[in-house]
Amino acid sequence: MRKKLTRFFSFRRVGLLLAALGATILPCLAAEQAAFAPLNGAQIRSVLQGKVVSDDRHWAHHYLPDGRLVRLQNGRQKGGQWMVQRDELCFVLPEVSSTEPVCFQVVRHGSELQYLDGKQVVYKGFVRSRAAARMFEGTTER
Repeated sequence: MRKKLTRFFSFRRVGLLLAALGATILPCLAAEQAAFAPLNGAQIRSVLQGKVVSDDRHWAHHYLPDGRLVRLQNGRQKGGQWMVQRDELCFVLPEVSSTEPVCFQVVRHGSELQYLDGKQVVYKGFVRSRAAARMFEGTTER
């Protein structure tokens, strides 16, 4: 019996098994980490200008081309401004500060964006056209 087990678990077979597992698992882990790519300032502007980013439930941000920001948060419409500074997306929000912007790094995977404060995700949503953003139905921008 011991001889059979030794033959079954030979170093060669164990090595091949480990190589097969590594070839399967490691690319998946690398792809998961590489899935979100950081955006530079020009890319942030291009992705957001005239679009809506939303989690499709609680919040939505409409990035108007003139720098105005129309936000819906839990059914309430709020204003603000958006800009890009040093490859970061920045907001001036009246309830936070009327002069000092709050800035975030932006990473993207397909239509999903994440706004990061350091390594912490602050906002996570999907880029939509204004027409596709159901949360803004019945609202007007001023």
